[in-house]
Amino acid sequence: MASQESFFKTLKQAFSSFRATTQKLAAQFTSQFEHSSEPCLIDEADLDKLKSKLDRVRSALQSADDLSVPDLFDQHWMKELRDLQHRAEDLLEEIEFASVRAARLEEFNFELSESKDSKRKRQEVCLLFSSFPSDCFDLKIDRIMDRYEEIASDRLDLQLCEEDGLRCGSALKQISTTSLTTGELFGREKDFVTISNFLLSDNRFDQSVGVISVTGMPGVGKTALVQHLYHDPKVQNHFDYCIWICASCDFDAKKITRIIIQSYGGDTRDLDEFSLLQNELLVHTLDKRLLLVVDDFWVGNKTEDFVRAKANWESLQTTLSRAGKQNKVVFTCQNVNVNKIIGSNEVHNVSCLSDEVCWLICKKKALNSRKPSESSFLTRIGQEIVKKKCKGLPLAAKVIGDFLHLAANEENWLKVLHGELGSNDELLNEILSSLKVGYDRLSSHLKRCFAYCSLFPKGYEFEEEKLVRIWIGQGFVEPHRSLKPQEIGGQYFEELVGRFLFQKLPNVHDCVEKYVMHDLFHELVQSIAHEECCRIEGYKLCDLHEKARHSSLVPPCLDLEKAIECDLLNEKDLQTFLFIGKLECKFENKLFHMNMHSNVFSHMKCLRALDLSYTDIKELPSSINHLTHLRYLVLTKINLQRLPESICGLFKLQTLDLKHCEFLNEIPWGIKHLFSLKHLELPKPNNSSVYIPPGIGQLITLTKLPVFFVASDSEGCRIEELRDLVNLENELHILGLHNVNEEEAKRAKLVNKAKLQKLTLEWSSLASSSNKVSLESSCLVLEELKPHENLNELEIIGYKGSKFPNWIGDLPHLHTLTIRQCNNLKNIPKLNSARVLNVQCCEQLCPIISFPLGYQLPLSLESVQIGAGCPLLSQWIPHNFKEDASFDKECRKLIRKKQGSIDPECSLPVHSNLNFVEEKMSQLSETEVMSECSYLVP
Repeated sequence: MASQESFFKTLKQAFSSFRATTQKLAAQFTSQFEHSSEPCLIDEADLDKLKSKLDRVRSALQSADDLSVPDLFDQHWMKELRDLQHRAEDLLEEIEFASVRAARLEEFNFELSESKDSKRKRQEVCLLFSSFPSDCFDLKIDRIMDRYEEIASDRLDLQLCEEDGLRCGSALKQISTTSLTTGELFGREKDFVTISNFLLSDNRFDQSVGVISVTGMPGVGKTALVQHLYHDPKVQNHFDYCIWICASCDFDAKKITRIIIQSYGGDTRDLDEFSLLQNELLVHTLDKRLLLVVDDFWVGNKTEDFVRAKANWESLQTTLSRAGKQNKVVFTCQNVNVNKIIGSNEVHNVSCLSDEVCWLICKKKALNSRKPSESSFLTRIGQEIVKKKCKGLPLAAKVIGDFLHLAANEENWLKVLHGELGSNDELLNEILSSLKVGYDRLSSHLKRCFAYCSLFPKGYEFEEEKLVRIWIGQGFVEPHRSLKPQEIGGQYFEELVGRFLFQKLPNVHDCVEKYVMHDLFHELVQSIAHEECCRIEGYKLCDLHEKARHSSLVPPCLDLEKAIECDLLNEKDLQTFLFIGKLECKFENKLFHMNMHSNVFSHMKCLRALDLSYTDIKELPSSINHLTHLRYLVLTKINLQRLPESICGLFKLQTLDLKHCEFLNEIPWGIKHLFSLKHLELPKPNNSSVYIPPGIGQLITLTKLPVFFVASDSEGCRIEELRDLVNLENELHILGLHNVNEEEAKRAKLVNKAKLQKLTLEWSSLASSSNKVSLESSCLVLEELKPHENLNELEIIGYKGSKFPNWIGDLPHLHTLTIRQCNNLKNIPKLNSARVLNVQCCEQLCPIISFPLGYQLPLSLESVQIGAGCPLLSQWIPHNFKEDASFDKECRKLIRKKQGSIDPECSLPVHSNLNFVEEKMSQLSETEVMSECSYLVP
């Protein structure tokens, strides 16, 4: 709310100035561009009125999100209300854009007069004025107000009553111990033994109550597993009292204490105070063993929910601690983060079952009472069904088994096998009903974030940072007074992972962590968001639902040459369009052929997120200037050579991703006017570089700028542009340092970039003869490029000096130092903290100079990798190791592990003065001489 108040205050101030200057500015632009740009003025009272109505709409929708509304009329009313919210927010942004663009673009137009190809660029900027809203703002406001009154008439003051719906979880009843059922347990033998051992063992001397959390995604069988443990004779005989409580509604210490007393026949009718209940419990349970199962333990997303649950648990834990020393509590929950509340001694995660075990569960239901001959005939089909539909969830296996049992013959079984799960409403609803309970418990903002993921195909590998950026651009991330949106969005993602709605993939080749959504959860979000979020798997963007706000196009990989058609005529409210090439298509290293008409974006004026990656687009449609609401623009790996200058009028743009655009040679001259830009990703260098115009240093909100090119001329971007970009995070690769002098390097102030983790400094090996870098100049520049002490990884490429400054060895948190193509380098400074040293193509680097007599290798150093092009340093490899080692002749790679030795058959050249180095080398866990070191081959 604070940010919203600030927004409107700024908007009012802008309009006051806007009224006084707009006619003059409009006249200037009209004469230059021959376009009418006279803006529509708006009364401040109307703006306040629109703000007030929007606040009421948001409040009504917030209340509605906390209810499970079964009535179709109410659901329709809420959809209309949300549509009105979108329209009002869009209008406010249009007003804001109109209030700031004239002044900004006047300055921009003047700058373009001095740039290359200024005529074409000024014509592109001219398009920003032609996209000015033709309707008067007053008329648009009136239409929204009329629509508001029409919708509000259906509900007095936009207030949902409790009678309109049930509070999430309110219909769930507590389950008593006598109602628990048991059956055969499949595939959980190890889980059973692990938890049973915990329950039957004595608590440690410092534990009064033993607590274990059994976690897992919905439908994985947590409750069924604990039910079997609860009824196990060994467990029943071990404890004097066994109590089962369902806590899905409310975890209340007083209520649970009352239930425990009642479970062994105690009378609680006259015990209203919690202290009286505690005393009564102690009377009957002192020195007794008590097992308490808290099934479906759930805590809301709000801070007050967390605080209340923690206070109740601490009260209950205190009571149980006084009652005895060998009490045990088992929690089942769908959120691993609840351990922050209960502080479990152990957390046991129940994972998905194998397809074979799921078939055993399904078969017990599906083939019950079938004839043996018929059963053998259907078994093969049933196994394929389970493999395709269940994905390891025993709940799905059980439901499908019940459904197949009622299927009369092979034909019906084949329909289940070959049909989409979503095409069978009865089967789908039966499976998803249990999963939806977890979704209904999410807060409204988490529901929106999770439902949005239905735009991505099954099996899609999500990256947290990328997904959070889109959420922020769509306005799903609530503002916070002290945390940044990216941090709040990260917490959202962590919450969804903690609730098993996303599952982390093993990190094999990529350093970026990736996550997938279980297929059944994918079916769930599709069923929930199918109207608002429309995913089309085909070659043409069409057949969108009339209420669709977000869309994605996922073409098959059958024919990469077939044209992708994007030709919308009527979809004016679309906020998302994502082109999503499947993973297997990307491995082909080919681009999809896409046809986009020049006016396609004139029908998508509300777009906030646009991704056209992996297409052969060479030029963006001219109608890109219409996307004044755009926050997220990703153009990864397309054939784009340049971006139109009109893109610099998209003042809301936060992310501009141009990775792997190998043909891109320049970015727009007016890039500095994208004052909301936080993430700018340019293609990493190959044989050419991207020209960056001056002024990028004004984008002080930038947090991600992985690649930065220093221009060779004074008109381009110089390194001192980095001075005020103090919010840069993660990685920064600076190229073109041969174009930098000492004073410029000093003004860059890399030392104030405290959030950088990796820094790469690169001098070009292809510098022209007129721009040769002297050894002294290179040394002075590097001396002034000292980074912040928080730096974790440093890479230096093409450095022309003979020695490094001392600050390299003094970085306290440096983990990895990589040196490449530094052919004049003769020594390495003393490293105080580095764990990994990687050296490649350093012709003059000599061990005698680099590591003189008495040099102490740092105790932290764990790995040294010596690559090709280091003829002198290769002799650093010691010749006398104590034990065994291996030498791979085929790969020509020598790996020395701790306590290892070189194969006696290998003859390596050894410098006579390296004996002192050999003694120090015993500290290393790994030394590696990498490819193409032919002189190491015996």
